[in-house]
Amino acid sequence: MKKNLPLPGLLRHLWQSYEKTKDGRQKHGDLSLLAQAAERVPWPEAPELGREIAAILRQLDEKTKTSKHERNVRDAEICKLFEMQVNAGLPVSKSHERIADIFGMTTDSVRKSMDREIERRVKSVREKLTEN
Repeated sequence: MKKNLPLPGLLRHLWQSYEKTKDGRQKHGDLSLLAQAAERVPWPEAPELGREIAAILRQLDEKTKTSKHERNVRDAEICKLFEMQVNAGLPVSKSHERIADIFGMTTDSVRKSMDREIERRVKSVREKLTEN
């Protein structure tokens, strides 16, 4: 980020960057960008206000992040659900759509989630093969 941007330009940049981080799977984008904006805006009547707003936004951002374990569990569940649906005769595209609806994500995110799980499974099998 450019440090020499005038305040309106910097705030516009932070807002546009924040908007780009919204992806439809969550209620908000990267809250750290809003926190930076809150810290940069002058608060003449209460100078500590910007720091406090930024701290709250950062805490909220940390609470809403999915841990690696949670993501791995979700990815495994998505793959299991996909396998069940396809084995029951549901077309792949319909399965992706249903899973996306269930998990509140896009079909592209479902595919990425499945790709991660498949990579984990392949890695696990490779590790087992190299142990022997």
